[in-house]
Amino acid sequence: MISLPLLLTGAIAPTIISALPSAFPEALVPREYPEFIPAPGFPSLASLNLTTEMLYRAPKLLPIPDEMVSADSVIGPLYTDTCESGFVTANVDDVIACFNYLVALGNTVITVTAADKISGTPYLRQVAISGTAHITAHALADGVKATAYNVALGVQWSFTNCNHGGQVAGSAAAYGNGDLIILTSGYE
Repeated sequence: MISLPLLLTGAIAPTIISALPSAFPEALVPREYPEFIPAPGFPSLASLNLTTEMLYRAPKLLPIPDEMVSADSVIGPLYTDTCESGFVTANVDDVIACFNYLVALGNTVITVTAADKISGTPYLRQVAISGTAHITAHALADGVKATAYNVALGVQWSFTNCNHGGQVAGSAAAYGNGDLIILTSGYE
């Protein structure tokens, strides 16, 4: 027990107070976040009343709609979701920022056509970029559509199943549409 005279004379209090800053450094230094870049044609963070800091908060995992897990449902061509060993990995926090952005877009429809190209390759559309993470929608046919929510479910599959030491690389179908593959990876 600390005696009142010792506390009042300052013999103990400076020791306790001097220990506080090093014990809680994250509370004293504001965290800096990588720039989040909405893909062309997508809303800005400001228009969604979001900040980059909000995107980097822990995700609230999305439930998979019942109609998509029922044995009786037909969700289109089958795609086997895969952890990609040949992809460049992305930091899981950066992937989660992209996921949170897609969740905020909700029922916004994302369409991929032959006119969408990355490095000259058709049927590829950049959906979100943050830090090391690139989220790309790859259509297996022309004019494939999915809601941002269903695209987010594909990203969620990758960061929950393909997270190795905080690094993620995976591909998963946008839920409800096996013709739209969501590539979650880093870039060089």
